[in-house]
Amino acid sequence: MPTNMFTMNSLQFGSALEMVLLAFALADRFNVIRREKARAQQDALEAQHRLVETLPVIRKGAGSARGRTYCRAAYRRDSV
Repeated sequence: MPTNMFTMNSLQFGSALEMVLLAFALADRFNVIRREKARAQQDALEAQHRLVETLPVIRKGAGSARGRTYCRAAYRRDSV
């Protein structure tokens, strides 16, 4: 094999290329995990809102509510 700059430094070039490729792979993995986490949080929030919408309004003094009153409007996104 002829001796030139490429053959003399091929180990360093290969290591640098491997490092760059692994950095891209790691960044992609982080992005996938971040998207999965955001989707799971969105699903949980939507499930919570569905549960709140189906929550019956219990009037104060009802035996099972121990005097507490639940109001669906307090949990809605649009009520501020």
